Amino acid sequence: MNILFDLHRLFWAAADWLYPPHCAGCGRHAERFCASCLAQVVLITDARCAFCGNNTGGGSSVCSKCSRNSVSFNAAASWAVYGGELREAIHALKYRQDMALGAFFATFLIATIEKQGWNFDLVIPVPLSPDRMKERGYNQSELLSRPIAFYFHVPHSSKALLRVKDTGTQVNHTKIERDLMLKDAFFANPDKLNGRKVLLVDDIITTGSTINHCAKALKEAGTSEVYALSIAKTLKKRSSV
Repeated sequence: MNILFDLHRLFWAAADWLYPPHCAGCGRHAERFCASCLAQVVLITDARCAFCGNNTGGGSSVCSKCSRNSVSFNAAASWAVYGGELREAIHALKYRQDMALGAFFATFLIATIEKQGWNFDLVIPVPLSPDRMKERGYNQSELLSRPIAFYFHVPHSSKALLRVKDTGTQVNHTKIERDLMLKDAFFANPDKLNGRKVLLVDDIITTGSTINHCAKALKEAGTSEVYALSIAKTLKKRSSV
């Protein structure tokens, strides 16, 4: 019996009963993310490169071309393609304080983890900078990561990995530009990480730069394995999934 996970879901269900939501995709009343919008989500069912998004042709998380660069994580996966109704929902989670969507999407991330068969003993959200955290009031990645930790009965930490440099928005920047912006942006605490197998959780994987720099900091702090997970991944062509 998973008491903490069930209580977490019950809390948000009660909140929805007291304050009926509107669908984050289409605005339908009394729906968090309605069945119609959920049906429009394009699931990622094959192995995709965490950097470029191309099909890797096997179980690898990085294609042969991108693997020529330094890769710090052991594996990465995303539940669905970033776009359409899912894009609207992620924006609601990040920018419109629709925090209950974290628990909603965590259920699908749990299924993705079980499909991957990853073994981890610590869950960590990709951190925000102090300025961004103060501005937003919460970390959307932590809303996803905490129920995952509850479900798998493993510790959760929002202090083991910190963002020590405010890189600003990375939207519309190339992978090369993002890598330069993210250099030395994260600090991982060796006291909390030595020998750990970490699940790193974020809302979106775009170029893969953020999860790779996070994983680099985690590995340098003594983490033995890093698995990166997100709700969505940007792909060049939605129809190719």
